Amino acid sequence: MVATRDLDELLGRLRQLQTRYPALIRDIRVAPLHIDIEFYLVDLAIDAAHCLLEQGITAVHRMQLPQVISLQLPSLFAQRQTALLFRVLDRFLRQRTRRPPEDPL
Repeated sequence: MVATRDLDELLGRLRQLQTRYPALIRDIRVAPLHIDIEFYLVDLAIDAAHCLLEQGITAVHRMQLPQVISLQLPSLFAQRQTALLFRVLDRFLRQRTRRPPEDPL
């Protein structure tokens, strides 16, 4: 079971990222065994999931909700990956805000 203090800290840090990148992260939701991060764009959710997975962080792209990735709490806390999660996600989002806009077809 996830300690309330650890979960509160995790949610607080994710909400800081949401505040830092309001054009990218739409919502943060908590469930008993996972936290969902909803992005504004499907491609962003897919790329974020891949980026986290490449670093060994369990992140699941939700096919039924394509703009959402889920972070599996038991795995995240058991492997003590929260600090890594924030570094990787912050770097990923920072790079996405610096990308030039795509040219319309």
